[in-house]
Amino acid sequence: MSQTPSGHIDYRTSAHLIFYGPTLPHLENLITPSRHPQTLDSGWRVYLVVALRLAYLVCIVVPVHVALTLLSFARCSRRRWLDHAYPPSRLPARQPSWTLLRTLAVPLSYSILWAVSYGAPRRADGRYEGAARHTRLNRLGISYQGWRIDCEAVVIPPLPLPRPTAKPAPPPPNGKAHPDDRSEKQEGQPGPENGHPPRFDDAPTEDASELLRHRRPRPAPQRVPTQEAVGYEDDERVPPDVLRGDVAGQRFGVEPRPCPAFWLWKTHAAEVKHGKVTAVKPGSSQAGIGCGPALGPDERVVLYLVGGAYVQGHPLLSSIAASVCRTTSLRVLCVNYRKATSDDRAFPAALQDALAGWVYLTKRLGFRPRNVVLLGDSAGGGLCTSLQIYLSALMFSSRLDHGRRRRRSCDLGRARKLVLHSSWTDLTLRSPQLVEHARYDILSPHKLSEARDAYLRHVLPIPGRRNAIVDPLLDAAPLGKGAIKDVAERYDVDSHPVGSPAYYRHLARLAEDLPETIVRLGAFHPLFSPGIAVRENEYLRKALHLLGPPPPRLRSSSSSSSSEDDEKDTNDEEYDDDDKMEMLLTVGSIEVFQDQIHALADNLRSLSSSSSSSSSSAETGEQGGAPPPLSNVSVSVVEGLGEHHVYPIARIHDRTVDQVNALVRDFITA
Repeated sequence: MSQTPSGHIDYRTSAHLIFYGPTLPHLENLITPSRHPQTLDSGWRVYLVVALRLAYLVCIVVPVHVALTLLSFARCSRRRWLDHAYPPSRLPARQPSWTLLRTLAVPLSYSILWAVSYGAPRRADGRYEGAARHTRLNRLGISYQGWRIDCEAVVIPPLPLPRPTAKPAPPPPNGKAHPDDRSEKQEGQPGPENGHPPRFDDAPTEDASELLRHRRPRPAPQRVPTQEAVGYEDDERVPPDVLRGDVAGQRFGVEPRPCPAFWLWKTHAAEVKHGKVTAVKPGSSQAGIGCGPALGPDERVVLYLVGGAYVQGHPLLSSIAASVCRTTSLRVLCVNYRKATSDDRAFPAALQDALAGWVYLTKRLGFRPRNVVLLGDSAGGGLCTSLQIYLSALMFSSRLDHGRRRRRSCDLGRARKLVLHSSWTDLTLRSPQLVEHARYDILSPHKLSEARDAYLRHVLPIPGRRNAIVDPLLDAAPLGKGAIKDVAERYDVDSHPVGSPAYYRHLARLAEDLPETIVRLGAFHPLFSPGIAVRENEYLRKALHLLGPPPPRLRSSSSSSSSEDDEKDTNDEEYDDDDKMEMLLTVGSIEVFQDQIHALADNLRSLSSSSSSSSSSAETGEQGGAPPPLSNVSVSVVEGLGEHHVYPIARIHDRTVDQVNALVRDFITA
């Protein structure tokens, strides 16, 4: 492995010698590199390396692994292995708790992924979307014991951006700067600072049109514009400045686009005639059917973000969303966010689509923010964490403004419950377990490094790639790990007791500047790596304060008009200051993300304990002690012994999967 100038780790140039998937970059690059150094794409020659890897898998790995596994279980059964507390074996890769089927399947799954994943991932176009959807419907649309899970495709409108006065320029080419991205911006250029009005375009893109071509969608339900359900007028449903700083993606050439999504809901037979179901009802009295608005103020909904290292994956090909829908009877919205397969799909495209899904639920369909449960696995779990931090930043910066003139429309609320399965919360790849646990897990540090570079290609200094935004900053100031101290010193959060006006003022400044520090910090930014220990990242420790109780809402002195009173009452009903937050984290004991998931839980627990506020109270001389910064946050970690990455997806060990599904069901419905 090698360390880049910004401090993150790159595994692409290091050899990874494992019997089930040896990675030899220097030898493989003699045939063809895995990606182009500038575009990060790969050509047809990568299939030559894939063919060689498949030949190694079929001729060597499969026969040797099967023979050694059968011999190992013949000499020592699983019960005897557990009774004598034998350590795990490397060849064959075997854990004490693994059955014969799991010992055969897990290492071979790693080998198959290693063999076919050489090169950059291909873009999933509309035909793939339609094929994946119909493939999944064949599994979900079959009645069983009187119930079934139905699915419907929708298109989420994009979030607004400032409208330029001139004709918009195409996305910048690889390695070349956009005219608007110069260090000295010329006057009169389009941008939010020049006062251009926002734009909202409901026209679907080519991908969405191709998706809907495979199945004619049903007419969208008419939303009843009631103040109790939505809280905004029809022309104020989408906040005009919800995308800020680098999250807007304007200087990267990444703009919001319509995003395909899929609704899942569970139905029971309500009326049967002549052996056929003629009427259905929801699976629960508090659940809805279809893709319509919220049935009432108490209906809960699940927002699911699929994993896939930010470069691949489809929500309907994963069993997590269907399992949650089946066990909880709640509606699940699966957002198929853009994968980082090209420059215009890299960060912040995924965060924009996830935020668009949140706005779609809370503003368009009228779900209350506290009733939306965030669900994600792997990279989807990391994206859920990024979305929660960004929503918290919008909440703090909207409720506390220096002039008290901030529009309340920016306060989108935030989720109260998060379910994260094996979430990827450290994109710096500095964890030593990435190499130690790679012998038993299904992920490799080499592919994680390539996926991280593809996702953060606009904000990271990648070796061999020209970056018109990052390269000039390397010579001017330190980036990444070297910039953490300088950025953290701007916000004096620790010198004031938690809950004081000065504390909230400094935290509001941090929330306002959070999207502006992305390029400076790179992979060390809290939106990308909340799983770094806070003792190593001072800025992360201060940014996690945003997950604490929100500040009290500021009342304007000119709130005597009836319209403002109505808006104030609506906000009181929609947003609750007693904001409790619960997180359920699942992790496997042998997966490569184990330590970073525990680090995220330890970070939140350290800030939710009473000792975290003792230092600030001692410095200010306050008596009685201030409450901890995260007094409203509770974290639960479920670790599966001998389990690999995202083990709730696998159906090899049904007992473990059923136990996790029961925990998730009780957590969501409690």
